[in-house]
Amino acid sequence: MAAHNTDQVAISRCRRCGYEAESGSDSWNRIDSPPFTGITQCPDCGSTDVLTGR
Repeated sequence: MAAHNTDQVAISRCRRCGYEAESGSDSWNRIDSPPFTGITQCPDCGSTDVLTGR
């Protein structure tokens, strides 16, 4: 069985400007947009087109 490294940090990236930061960190803005809750928003360009790392 392969070893699983739990020390890796998930990184999210803005598809518009390329901004990168740790997924779920305070570096990202969060906006409410019903019916969705807590949409991730890029702090640099304001885009919500963010690839979330897992």
